[in-house]
Amino acid sequence: MTFTRADTVNVAILVFLSCIWGTAFAAIKIAVLDIGPFGVAAARALIGGLTLFVFLILIGSPAWRVKKSLLTAQNLRILFFIGLVGTLAPFFLISWAETRLDSNLVGLLISTGPLITALGGHFITGEEEVSPARFGAISLGFLGVIVLMYEGVLQVGSMSLMAQLAVVLASGCYAAGNLVAWRLTMIEPAKLACLSLLIAASFMIPTALLNDVPHPASWQADTWWALCWLGMISSGFAFSLRYVLIKRAGAGFMANVGYLIPVVAVLVGGFFLGESIGIEKLVAMALIITSVILSQRFAVRLKRKQPE
Repeated sequence: MTFTRADTVNVAILVFLSCIWGTAFAAIKIAVLDIGPFGVAAARALIGGLTLFVFLILIGSPAWRVKKSLLTAQNLRILFFIGLVGTLAPFFLISWAETRLDSNLVGLLISTGPLITALGGHFITGEEEVSPARFGAISLGFLGVIVLMYEGVLQVGSMSLMAQLAVVLASGCYAAGNLVAWRLTMIEPAKLACLSLLIAASFMIPTALLNDVPHPASWQADTWWALCWLGMISSGFAFSLRYVLIKRAGAGFMANVGYLIPVVAVLVGGFFLGESIGIEKLVAMALIITSVILSQRFAVRLKRKQPE
């Protein structure tokens, strides 16, 4: 099997998204210490949604301009599912977990996503086939994640088990959002991202207010910078690109971003935060990268009826 130009573009988008999301955990850590998980989740969703809302107006394709034929009850249910389960839930769970875990460990734990998505794509949506060879490739990447997690889990200890499980649950929420997003491929990716973020914000802002989030005027400058990165880049821009990649290559391939995020997290920690990069981390990164390549080569996307 040879890689086509389309495959190369897909891999480039995957790596680009991994770099953006791999640095997001450090930004969450900065902001959550100042305004808490409810504030981070609400502000991230609102800033990301408004950024895309303005962008869509500037390019002459406002978010509210959606064909009436697409506004069916089923499509609206899917849209709210993506907004609440695939966006709001992981935003909050990851932010809450980072009040108890180091940001780089959270980046490692989120890597359970590819296995969840691949299995879901096979057993739930029928989008992709997980052959024994591909399952072996996915398991290889999961082994790399275990190697990466080993030292961090030992340091964290059992008292943070709930926070670790929250990150795994957040990874599952992202996977669920990816698996249903293809049903709305008739909606432009930027609009889909905008609407899902605004839905998440509309539910999280009242919740944040009820949980005594500090007034925005009191937020520190570093918090604002972190939230702007999370909202505009990690959520607004990257979420749009996420749906582009799902439409091009499927949710299974998109899930491979979960294997590359810990690599970015380890490198960022090593080069910018002074964290050590031991032999076990290098071995794990080699396993993860090999898994991504093999998983793509063994992937079998099944034909599906495109939504009208």
